[in-house]
This record gives sequence, structure tokens and C-alpha cells, in this order.
Amino acid sequence: MAITAHGTLTGDRGTVEGDVTSRGLVSPGQGLGILTIDGNYTQELVVSWEPAGTLAIELGGVAAGQFDQLVVTGDVSLDGLLDVQLVPGFQLGLNQRFDILPVGGSLEGTFYGLAEGDPVGTFDGVDLFITYGGPAAPGVALYTVPEPTSFVLMFTALALFAGCVRRYRFSRRDP
Repeated sequence: MAITAHGTLTGDRGTVEGDVTSRGLVSPGQGLGILTIDGNYTQELVVSWEPAGTLAIELGGVAAGQFDQLVVTGDVSLDGLLDVQLVPGFQLGLNQRFDILPVGGSLEGTFYGLAEGDPVGTFDGVDLFITYGGPAAPGVALYTVPEPTSFVLMFTALALFAGCVRRYRFSRRDP
């Protein structure tokens, strides 16, 4: 099946039999859902005057069925875009993982502009990162880690306090 530059493939708990080449939008579920491709999936980045193949993923929770998944039983070749959105009311937590693209075969390429470990976005102060698994377990997942802002603020405050104490002590010395 070929998805043209302006085409869309959606489905919830549906299965596409055969290979899929996407230059359009693939959006598992209408809302949250799981779409299975029983074959290979190729996502293409086309010329600049046409839209790229895009995988649209919604996150609404960490349990199966609470976030979109594109399950591919065969090989996957990525070269397009990834669009991640949170369902209204859902907030990312720390140390969460979302297996958005389980792959039964091999995985080649990356989403455009997203290398291994790159941030996909920041949602309410929580960074969301991407991983492409590895040869032993190919597939794409998104994960969160703590935002270090609170630690930076705490250490900055301590350093300022220590500087003020030191300055106060030196100013109180007798000449």
C-alpha cells in the first residue's frame, strides 16, 4: 500500500496486510489506538515542496492502549517526521516509557532530525526523549527522565548563600 503525500492511514486495532510505503500521515487510532502492519513499513522524506511521511503519536497514559502504537511485523525504514502530542489532561511523569513502534524485523534510519537519545519535546517541564532500541530489540520508544532544573536551582541558591556568608565574615574582620 502506498500513502501519497496528502494521504492518511488511520485505524484502531486494525491490521494492514502487506507492505506500506508512506509519504503521508500514519496515525494509529482515531484518538488512542493500535495499528498493525503485517509486512514492512517504509517512511519517506520527500522533496521540500511536498509534506514528508509523518507518524502521529498521541500519549494519554503509560498502560497499553493509553498511547498510540504502530506495530510492524516486518522491517522498518524511517526517514520522515514524528509528531507527538499529549491527550488533554495527561501529564508526563518521571521514568516513563512508551513503546510506540515495536518492530518484528530490522530497523533502519531515524525520524528526521531525531538521533538516538535526542529530545522529542518538553511537556510541562518534563523532557521526552527517543530511543531506537538496538539490533537485539529493534523498535522505537519514547521515555522521560527528571528535568534537572530543580537541582540546578538548589545548588545555585546554596552557592549564593555560601558566598554571602563568606563575604559577611570577611567584612567583619578587624584590620
